[in-house]
Order: sequence, then structure tokens, then C-alpha cells
Amino acid sequence: MALRRAANIIEKWDHLFHIVGQHEEIIKKRWSNKSKPKRKALLLEAWPNMSAMHCPDVARWMSKSPGPTPIPEGRHDKFLEPFLWPYINLEDMCKTDSLLSMLNSRARCAPDTFVSADLLSINFGIRVGIIPQIDLRRHFMIFRGRDRPETYGQLYSSDDNHDDIKSEPTRFFYTPGDGLCILHIQSRIYEFLFGCCTLILHDMPPEMFFPAPHTNPPDTPARTKSEGTEILSDTEFKERYKEQGDADFGRVVTLVKAELSRAEDHLLALREDPGYFVASMKDRYEHMHERLLDNNDEPHPTSLNGQADVFSGEVIRFQVVEAVEHVSRLRELIGADSPAFSPDRDLPSKLTDALFDANHFILRSMRSFLKKDIFRLGVYCSPPIRGQFRRPSLGNLYPTVENLPVIQWYNSDFTEAKETLLKLLDMVTNGAMLTVMGYRGIVTEIDLLIKRASELKHLISPWVAEKISTIGVLLECLHQIRLFEPWILGYEMQYFHHKDEREQIWQDAHRSCTRLFSNELQFWHGLSPLLDNFKDEAFDYPTQKPPSEKVTVAKRLAEDTLDTFWTAVVRSLKNNNALPSRPAFVFCLDLQRTPVWTEPPKATKKGKKKADKIEDAFDKLMIEVRKENAMMMKERKKTSSAEDSPIESFQVDKRTLKVFDVLLFDGPDPSRLGEVSWADFVHSMTDTGLDATKMFGYVWLFRPSDLESDVGDGILLMEPYNTGKLTHVMARHYGRRLRAVYGWKRDMFTLAS
Repeated sequence: MALRRAANIIEKWDHLFHIVGQHEEIIKKRWSNKSKPKRKALLLEAWPNMSAMHCPDVARWMSKSPGPTPIPEGRHDKFLEPFLWPYINLEDMCKTDSLLSMLNSRARCAPDTFVSADLLSINFGIRVGIIPQIDLRRHFMIFRGRDRPETYGQLYSSDDNHDDIKSEPTRFFYTPGDGLCILHIQSRIYEFLFGCCTLILHDMPPEMFFPAPHTNPPDTPARTKSEGTEILSDTEFKERYKEQGDADFGRVVTLVKAELSRAEDHLLALREDPGYFVASMKDRYEHMHERLLDNNDEPHPTSLNGQADVFSGEVIRFQVVEAVEHVSRLRELIGADSPAFSPDRDLPSKLTDALFDANHFILRSMRSFLKKDIFRLGVYCSPPIRGQFRRPSLGNLYPTVENLPVIQWYNSDFTEAKETLLKLLDMVTNGAMLTVMGYRGIVTEIDLLIKRASELKHLISPWVAEKISTIGVLLECLHQIRLFEPWILGYEMQYFHHKDEREQIWQDAHRSCTRLFSNELQFWHGLSPLLDNFKDEAFDYPTQKPPSEKVTVAKRLAEDTLDTFWTAVVRSLKNNNALPSRPAFVFCLDLQRTPVWTEPPKATKKGKKKADKIEDAFDKLMIEVRKENAMMMKERKKTSSAEDSPIESFQVDKRTLKVFDVLLFDGPDPSRLGEVSWADFVHSMTDTGLDATKMFGYVWLFRPSDLESDVGDGILLMEPYNTGKLTHVMARHYGRRLRAVYGWKRDMFTLAS
């Protein structure tokens, strides 16, 4: 059977190679001009009873009853079809690009190019126990570089001393169970694609399918770097029907650095900005397990009178520890080498270690992010869906991190789409299920589901969206490393032999992080009176009010209260050796503080007539500020020496200038600043020459579009969830981040003529 399938694969690929090479433009035109019903009819003729909906494997698994599902007698292939070919379904294949991309890539690239991707596509069916596995120990199959039926997927024994085995130094081997699945999958796919071609070219005689002898089809078009705005979930969907790309280590380094910068800026903003601190604390408060009712519909004891300090202390504890720990763990990911060698030979040992270390540290960072079900509890307790869950009644007011409550489903009256989303959220918070659909799979499906059913968007809170975005960044890094084949395929074997050693390295690097949660509970609970339970009237930070003596006093009082809080936190963490070096560095940075109020100088009468023509005080203020900035720029140019680098400047449109007037505001009165829509913000970033990529969740990566700047500075910024507009607090925070990462100031932007 294996030989017959291998022969069918090679034969049908040879036919596709010539048909698509000679008639691709005709196929494109005819397919693009077909209506959706006609496309559906053609697909069903080429693949009878094709699955109807997107992700049929997940849908079938979610709909099946708990426990093992027996396969009906005589219907083995039919039952397994959604799990073996999840991307072959009418909903996806009826789209214009899916079939055309699949024909282009499968015809122009040899079948062994797709072996890894085809095996990955059935990972879900294997992991959930639907696809049976054949166990033939001490045997393996080889596909790479094989283009003849008798050698494609050839079976070897590990005891063999065959020359073919010696010629495979990178050990690009597959188990017999996986190898037989690959042959089964590819045989059906090439049959299907050949059938589609013959149906599309139905009026063409068979002898015209093939070119004259010695006629070569056109080369495969080169992949080009995307420009402008990219939606990563859409890219991932399209790449399912294309050949596998190369690993982009520049993207990995950019993402890790940008995520570290985002984590550090978040920690610094918590330390520096009372408004940001209170907003973040309130957000964390809404995602604590104490917010859930118990099985008797009773509130948690800490929400009753007299226990508010305990609850507030728990919120402080989780928020501070999560922020500090995230910075420390991300710092360890910086510094991996970017290997680039021929797949025909092994990597040097140092580069192999660097590759495996990077892969291992990212995996461990993600597992730490998901540890102890803290994130999962936050999802269940989020305001949009907490009514669907209940917690068990507790005797202990605040259980330890190692003994958090088990959340139970309370209301199962869901629509099909809502139930699918909740199950996907459950999978993304579960370390064992997170990669069951590949590194990009589950986060892609969440994005695509919300895109198809926009009414589900309100079920994900901004806090949950931000956490999913962080997971998405780490998963994208793992995806890029996985593309570094064949060498990365040896990671699991290498990890198996050096598991204890690598785990010890990880533990040593993060020893101080393990002490973060072990700080005395009474310490955290004792901090809550400093914040007076986060009441707005007691913790006022009036950044949007016009400057006055009263406003200045209120701002300085809020800043002093925050300083007192963080001084106590940092002292305690240091005393317990629980403050990692990188967060300690962040805490040592200079803080922006409101100066003591001084009466502004009275305006002179000179020039009053001209100023009276300006009715809007804010417009007048902006003109004065820009005049001062222009004077400073002139002075700077006069005094700069010849060897100094020129100051970067941007000529931008009116829409962009309006955005940076708000984000990089450098005047004395911010009370009249308008809101910034996210669409305007993305436009402004691309107007400065940055490429924009919407990652998974709601985080965007902005980085230089220059092809030579792959490891240049990138910045990750969260899209405002559900509102589409940046709040005043977030606008100030993003302005600080742009100054820190790119050194941007308001006077660097001028209106293009």
C-alpha cells in the first residue's frame, strides 16, 4: 500500500507540474470567474462529500460525546476525513486564493517539501486520540530528497548500515506511523488537485495537458517581503495552502526585544504613572477568582465588609508579581544566534545549542506564563463570561497559588459560536492543549472566529485579549524556529537526553522569580490601605484638567502615594532576594514628577491683537509650542558639530500630525487634547515608514520597512479593545513608549507641503 501511494503521489505531481506550468493563467482566470455555487459543485465533483465548514476536525471533536468514540465499521476513512484533511473544506476552498495557491505550490514544489506541514496539519487528530498510531519500533522512513516511488517514504531499520542513512546527517526521519499518514494524506491531495485541473480545463484534450519534450515550466515566483499592513491570522490561513517558508530569525529577535520593551514599559508605567497604575489594578481586580460566585450563588468572603484589605492585597500581589516576573523571563530570551546552513549537514555544536536553547527558553517562558492556571482563572472570571462559571465554596479566604480553586461550568445555554469560542479560550489557557493545532493554530482560529462572528468580540475582555496577544507573540517565535528544518526536528530527542540539565539551567536563571509569590501574604495585604481600595476620589490624578495650583497639589499627592507604595514593595522584594536584575534596573530609572506649582507669568499686551483672533485657547497654545520647538530646532542646528548625526525629521500628512500632537504633546495644558482612533494611529505609524503587522489577539507590531532592518527596533502596541479609540491614559503611555524606543519628539514632525 505504501509503495502504491508513493507511486500515485509522484505520478500525479508530475502531471500537475506540467499542467500548471503551461496553463496556470487559464486556470486562474476560469476559477476566478466562477460563482461560488459553481466552485462548490466543481469541488464536490473532485472530492465527493467534502467537509462543509472551516476547521471540520475541531468541530467534529467538540460535537462528539465524552470518552472514546468508536469508528463505525466500514467507514474508517470517512470518519477520519475531517482530521486527516482539515484544510480541505468547502468554506475555505471556495475562496478564490485557496485552491489557486495550493495548485501553484503543490505543482511547482516537490512532494517532500510539504511532508512536515502535512504531518503538522493532522496534529490535532493525533493529540486528541482520534487518528490511530502505528507503532513499529526501531524503524523509520525518509522522504527528503526522494523523487522516485521506490525511495519516497522508504522504510529503514535502525540496525541498518545503509548508505542512504549515512547521507541523512541531520536525521530528517519519520516514524512508520507518521510516514504512512503522510503518504495517505498526500496521495488524496494530489488526486484532488489533478481532478480540479481536469475539471477546470474540461474542454482541453488530454494531449494538450502536457508540453512538448524538453519544455520547462516557469520557475516558482519568489516570495516577497510584505509591505504596509499585514494581518497575521489572514497570513497564517493563506500559508496553509502554500509551501512552507524559511525561518525568519530576524522576526524572532524583533518580537522578543519588542515584547521585553513592552513588559518593561508596563512595569515602569506602574511605577511612575498613578493613573496607569490605578487603571491596571482595577483591570486585574475584575479578573480575580474572588469575583466569582460559589456553587450556592454566594460571593467570596473577601468581598464582604472587613475583608476588603485582603482582597485588595491579593490584587496587588498578582499585578506586581506578574509584571516583574514577565520582564525577568523575557530578558533571558535575548541573545540567541541566527544560524543559516545547508540542510545537508549538521550545524556546528555551538549553533545547535543556541537553537535548542532559544526554543527551550521560549517554551518555558510560555509555560510559566500559563502556570498554576492563573491565566485560565482570569479568563473564567472576566466580566463578560463570569456568569457562566462558579467556584467551589472555600473555607480558606485566600488559597495559595499552588491550590487555586477548580472552576466549574454553571450555564451551558450557549449558541454554537459562543461555545466554540469558550472552548478555544479553554484550549489557549491550557498548556497541554495550546499547541494541539500547531504553534499558530488556536490563536489563529480565535481571530478568524471573531472575524466571522463579530458579536463574539465582546466576550473577550481587554485584559484577556492582552494576555492572548502575549501568548501569540511567543507562539509566533516558536513557529519561526520550527521552520528551521531539518535541524529543529532534533530538539525533542536532544531535550529527552538533557532534560534535567536544561531544566536546571532554567531554574538557576529564574531563581529569584520563584521567590516572588512566596513573599508573605500579610505584606501584600498590608499595602492595600495605602491605595484606599483604589477609590477614584481618594486617588485622583487629574492629568486632563487645566494646570492650576489645586491640580498640581492633587497630582503631587497621588505621585507621593505611589512612591510610598513602590518603596515598600521594592524594599521587601530585595530583602527576600525576590527582585530579578532586569526589573531592579527598571525601578532605578528616573521618574517624571510634577514640579511644585508656580504662578505663570502674566501675558504682556504686546501682540494681543493678533492673539485675539484665535478663539480656541488650545490652538493658540499649540502655535506657541510649535514656535518654541522651531526655535529650539534652529538653535540645535547652529550648535551641532559636523560629525554629529542629523536629527531625524518626518514630513507627514495632516491626519498623522494630529495624532502626534496628542501622543507627543509637549505643552503645559493637556486638557483640550482630543481622542485618537486606532485607525488614525496605524495610519500615522505607517506614514513614518514603519510596517504594521496585526499579531494574534490585539497586539500590533510596528517595525522599519527597510529590508535590511530585520533586527531593527520594533514596538508592540495593544489595539484598544471594543472601543477603537485610545484613552487619555493609554495615549500618554504610548507617547512615552515611542519616545523611549524611537526617540521621537513632537518637533520632529512637520506638515508635508
